[in-house]
Amino acid sequence: MTAPLTATRPGAIRVAGAAALLGTLAWSLGQLDRNNVTIDDGQSAWDLGTGGVFMLTVIGLHWAVLATRATGPRKGRIIPIGLMGTAFLAAIVNVASMPYPTYGDLPGWLMVIDPAWPLTMLGMAVEGIAIARVGKWTGPLRWLPLAAGVWLPVLIGLKFGVGDGVALTYLSALWLLGTYGFIGALLLTRPKAAIGW
Repeated sequence: MTAPLTATRPGAIRVAGAAALLGTLAWSLGQLDRNNVTIDDGQSAWDLGTGGVFMLTVIGLHWAVLATRATGPRKGRIIPIGLMGTAFLAAIVNVASMPYPTYGDLPGWLMVIDPAWPLTMLGMAVEGIAIARVGKWTGPLRWLPLAAGVWLPVLIGLKFGVGDGVALTYLSALWLLGTYGFIGALLLTRPKAAIGW
């Protein structure tokens, strides 16, 4: 079994971590603009744009998972590869949606690829389970991807329970920072915890 490409290049893991951290910071701030609109009244271009940046930078996170074989050396590699693809499509959806005032105004081709966004977020739960099971990533990195993966189901549940208000927006941003942002920070500052040295 050959060593991962990045085994002698922790700098590549650091770059992926920095990207994920910056993308998460951007979208967390972008979400705060959602307080000005609702899904019925319109879309926030700032939220959509920073969400697109987040999705692009999360590709680096999935690349780090793949490069370090954190989900396993064989079939497990399919998970981060698939998530890189869906994250790229989700970024296209976000950026291409910016000119449209409401979700209902989106053209058909955007509606077709729109499921890539929730699939990417839910797929993180699958990736998180695989990372925890394999145990290649150590310390908090072993469990944080799973915590990141339950962000969407928890937010949906809370939305039905407490409504889609300011508190939910702040909780969403904080959860992103505490999971995706923390993962990015750890990959940036402690790449050996991902590489397995």
